[in-house]
Amino acid sequence: MGAVIRLPLPFASPLSPKETMSQFGQLKALHVKDGDTAEFFFSELEGVPVLTCKPATNINKSFLNAVMAASKQASRVAKAKRKVSGKQDDTITQAAIDKARMDDIDLFVDHVVVGWEDVVNQDGEPVEFSKENCRDFLQAIPPEMFTELRLFCLDIRNFRPDAVEMDPEEQETLQGN
Repeated sequence: MGAVIRLPLPFASPLSPKETMSQFGQLKALHVKDGDTAEFFFSELEGVPVLTCKPATNINKSFLNAVMAASKQASRVAKAKRKVSGKQDDTITQAAIDKARMDDIDLFVDHVVVGWEDVVNQDGEPVEFSKENCRDFLQAIPPEMFTELRLFCLDIRNFRPDAVEMDPEEQETLQGN
């Protein structure tokens, strides 16, 4: 019988990946956690409404799961249409754009926007935050304003601790308004 040769095992830290010591510990302060929020200011609207939002990124697990589920469903629908018609329809219509915006609004209502301040109705009366009121508000604003909110929530830098401390004028400058 031949000799048994023992090869060294790759180095394995007794610490989990989260506990592994690093020479870059100062970067830990930049991590955004699920549940962190930031405020988005609609500076063009009366009273400057402020929406409190979670990130629209993979940090927000409920948002990520909902996006993945919607993507799978859209893929199944497209596959079924191709099967019936025998061809792929890549035509982008206004109806498809409007539906995508409404789907995004639903995702934001259910997983991103968690509160607000200074939102008023057409009579100038304060409106209490609820998912239903939030949906009405996001559907009522111009599409480009919803796009601004979406872009803000997609930019993880807005949710880092140093960004949360920013005043509305600073945020407006960074948003390009």
